[in-house]
Amino acid sequence: LQKSKELSHVAQYGAQLIKKLNEVSSAHGIQKNLFFYGNPVSPYFKVLNERGESDLALKTLLAQELVNQGVLMPWIALSSAHGNGQLIKTVQALDKAAPALARALTSDGKAGLIGPPIKPVFRRFN
Repeated sequence: LQKSKELSHVAQYGAQLIKKLNEVSSAHGIQKNLFFYGNPVSPYFKVLNERGESDLALKTLLAQELVNQGVLMPWIALSSAHGNGQLIKTVQALDKAAPALARALTSDGKAGLIGPPIKPVFRRFN
């Protein structure tokens, strides 16, 4: 794996993705509520409400707005097939989705949400 060009590519792509998506989040003033982090080959993102708590309604809204831009990203799963085109599309999609998240942060967190928020996978009753 250490000599793998694919792993190196994924790590470089992930590092760029984390950096650029955090730049977009900062540009929209929501960097404390939406941030990307972790190992570049398997990055994560968090969506937090104004109290700094994980918020599934806000995460659902973000997913909804990204899908409206043609990006399906309930989590980040990188591939060696991802390239500059996908990076640009993802960054542009977040740039267009971020204002909806910013608006929801100043309301009840559900403003603009179509349908119910996602639910945790592990819960006592479905």
